[in-house]
Amino acid sequence: MAKKIPVKELLNKFNFQVINKGRPSRRYITSSGIARIGIELATNIKPAHKKQTNPVCFGTSELNYFKQATPHAFKQMMKRVKKLNPPMIILNSAFKTEDIKKLLKGIGKTDITIASLNMSSTDIYFDISPWIARKIAPSSIIHGTLMSIYGIGVLITGDSGTGKSEAAMELLKAGRMFIGDDAIEVYNYGHSIFGRPSDIAKQFMEVRGLGILDVSRMFGWQATMQETQIHMIVHLVNPETSKKNLNEFERLGVSQPREKIRGVNIPKYFIPVTVGRPTASLIESAVIDFKMKKAGYNSAQTYLDNYDKVITKGVRK
Repeated sequence: MAKKIPVKELLNKFNFQVINKGRPSRRYITSSGIARIGIELATNIKPAHKKQTNPVCFGTSELNYFKQATPHAFKQMMKRVKKLNPPMIILNSAFKTEDIKKLLKGIGKTDITIASLNMSSTDIYFDISPWIARKIAPSSIIHGTLMSIYGIGVLITGDSGTGKSEAAMELLKAGRMFIGDDAIEVYNYGHSIFGRPSDIAKQFMEVRGLGILDVSRMFGWQATMQETQIHMIVHLVNPETSKKNLNEFERLGVSQPREKIRGVNIPKYFIPVTVGRPTASLIESAVIDFKMKKAGYNSAQTYLDNYDKVITKGVRK
């Protein structure tokens, strides 16, 4: 589902100085990036789009152009800006008090939010564009519990009753970070998958027998994160209800199963859950194994290589 961002949310996120309030709660950003509208300012050429759906940035180049324009030409520019009707106009640090007064006079009464940042245009692009892109990226919902363990984003999935939330509680006690439970919103940004809690389930976890728990209140805000990249999936399996027999699970761990989420293949670990097995510790071990493989070391492959060397040596004797 595609997202839209109220201008108010962008204003609250960054240190803007609001010059013209507009209607920040009722105007929305619906496309990524920050626009520059040089052609629209300079000519009467009809733009390809009727309305601007992302913020417009006026930087040093635009300011110099405004200063060189005649009063009539400047007025025509502002008319074209109002016709494009962007949800917001961002002014960089080059705009001083007199420049801002001239801009406000030229544009007149408008519901476009105009705000300035004490930053260069380049810094505005680097800071704000990625934030907008991630907020409005198409997303989907996955059922599971999302944790950050040793800096690795782990999506814990499994059938009902396999102890996902219970394992998450044990991980929290061990100092790991909680992102969300039950409904995880996932999106693709830069061919990496990120996850965040749904708006309803933020900071809450459902534990069988205890009900809904507020993680931030129980463990402190320092134990929670707003989102994380999903590096791996750990799928908890009940061998009694699974189609797989316990003996069918990977014993050596040479091959690495993967699951595709929004077009990206994510490494996936299967952990059978049985009475007495320390699920939380096994999840941590899977994370360590993942990190070692990322560093180029595969324990199972090294074991097989050593095994082959021993067997080959024995045959030669």
